[in-house]
Order: sequence, then structure tokens, then C-alpha cells
Amino acid sequence: RFKYPMDIQDVLLLRQAHTLGCGMIRNGEMLADSDLTASQLSWKRDFMARSTRDKVNDAYALYAHLMTKERLEVEDGEPGSNAGLSPSSSKSKSRSPNGKARKPVIDETLFHGLEEFMNRDEKIFLTELFTSGQVRCLAQAAMILHGVLRMSMSGKHAAISKQNEPPMSKYESQKHVDFIAKTKLSFPLSNHMPGYFLIPSYSSKSGWMTLSDQKWDGSITPPPASKRSFNHIYGQYYKPPQEVYPQKVVTVQGVRGPIGRLGLRRGDVITHVNDAAWTGTAQDLQEYIYECNAQHPQDEISLTVNCNVEIATFLKIRHEMMRRSQEPPASNRA
Repeated sequence: RFKYPMDIQDVLLLRQAHTLGCGMIRNGEMLADSDLTASQLSWKRDFMARSTRDKVNDAYALYAHLMTKERLEVEDGEPGSNAGLSPSSSKSKSRSPNGKARKPVIDETLFHGLEEFMNRDEKIFLTELFTSGQVRCLAQAAMILHGVLRMSMSGKHAAISKQNEPPMSKYESQKHVDFIAKTKLSFPLSNHMPGYFLIPSYSSKSGWMTLSDQKWDGSITPPPASKRSFNHIYGQYYKPPQEVYPQKVVTVQGVRGPIGRLGLRRGDVITHVNDAAWTGTAQDLQEYIYECNAQHPQDEISLTVNCNVEIATFLKIRHEMMRRSQEPPASNRA
């Protein structure tokens, strides 16, 4: 607590959220309300309130920033830290073909234009999460990026200093934007990227969101500008990772009203609801939203989209291709 500049209320809130989360999950599945204790139900009700969720998201975003900085300082073996010198940590670092440790690679094409609100350490951490190949890390990255967006809109990002990072000139900023655009053309992203959204519950009469069950063959949808080149770039590298296809998924078919302004798109695959993997049908999810609205109309529901093993695998492969393209040819290494 005293090592990090966090308010004590934020620390206690995160501890309470962690305790509640551990108590609500058993064998990787979310427990039903009937299996929870009275205190757990009370906590769950409190955390479903919009004001509490906002506080938790802001506190977690700050915590992730602080822990990212701490972890990178340890890995770099800065003065006062011996953990970065351990044999296990040195072996875990990726190495280039010539045997030298690779420098961390930042992929700013993954940040949806929010890179200006993050420092270098945060960008490295988020790049690692997005390109880890793990669904859990992908969902965490989407949640953190949502927290960065909220902090940028509230002005709280100013509290996170960018030490040793001087502001860019207009020329440098434009050059940076052009570089990101060029990278997206050379290594296109999926048209449906991971995202985390807090939506208001709604009734069947409002119908702010239309959902549908779809069969998916595991293929990645290219952005409109890269339809011709997408398969040529990734065709021989990306293969759907699961053994059985098609998979049945819940997709967004339409949004309007307050939900229409959040950024959800037609074709997004809903993978998590309230931070737990969703395995039900579209009708199940609609009825759950209606029920939440009937019981607690002021509460919000978190939806995580496109955080599945297919997108995780694709982003990992794409990252490795980008890394290899930046390495010198074998003749130069010799």
C-alpha cells in the first residue's frame, strides 16, 4: 500500500472486488446467485451499481499502470532491484536468432488511437497482453484499454506522468500517424477487434441491441481496405486453432439508442458478460439483460467482445510476423 501512490479507498475496493470474484467462481464457472452467501449477494449488488463499477475500473487502470512500471523496472534490472538478474527471468526473455535478448516491441496499432494517453511502459505491457495468444490476457487488455479511455475522457490521465518522454512536434505527430496507417496496411488487423463495454440494461420494449446466434468457421474478417491483401499476407500462417468448426457464437446484429454510441459494431462476437465467459445463446443473453433491467434498472452490464482463441491466435501470429520483418536479414547478422 505505501509503496504505490494509490488512495487507500482504491486499495480496499480492489481487495473487496478480488475477494468477491474468487468467491463467485468455482472450477472456472460463475456460480448462480442461489449458491452465493448473503454477504456475497450484497457485495455483488453493490458492484453492479454504475458508480461503484466506475470506481473499480478507474482504480484498476491506475493499479495496472503502477504494476506495469514496477514489473518492467524489475525485468530491466534497474539499480536497487536484484529480481531482474535471476536466471529464470533472463531465460524467459525472447531472443533474436543471433542469441541476443530482444527489445520489447510496442505495437501502437492495437490501441485505437489512445496511445497518446499511455507511457512507454504501459504500451509494452498492453502489447504483451494483446499478443500473448491467451484469451484471458486478451480480455484483460480490452478492459485496461477501456479504463484508459475513461481516464482520457475524465482528464485523470494527466496524473500519470510520462517521464523522459518529451512531447512530439506537429511534424513528428503526423509522421507517427502516417507510420501507424502504413503498418495497418502492411499487417492488417481484424475488422472486429477485442473490446470492453459497459452497457445500460434495457427492456424488451426498448430493444437497444439486437443479438443473433451465428455459426462461425474461425476465419478472421479483414477490414474493407485490406480485403484483397489480407489472405495473401496471413493465408499460410493463420489457421483456425480449434478442432471442431463451425462454432456457435452470439453476435451483435444491431445497436441503437445509448448503446449505439458506445462503439459496438455489427458482427462483434460477445465472448464475456460481466467478465465471465458467455456460453449461452443470444436469447439467453437478451433475457438476462431484460431481467437485470426489471430488477436493477440503474445497473450496467459489461460486455467483452472478440476475446476468443481465434483472435488471440491471430494477433500473436501477426505480432511475430511484424517482429521478424524488423529483424535484419541473415546475411547481415552473419
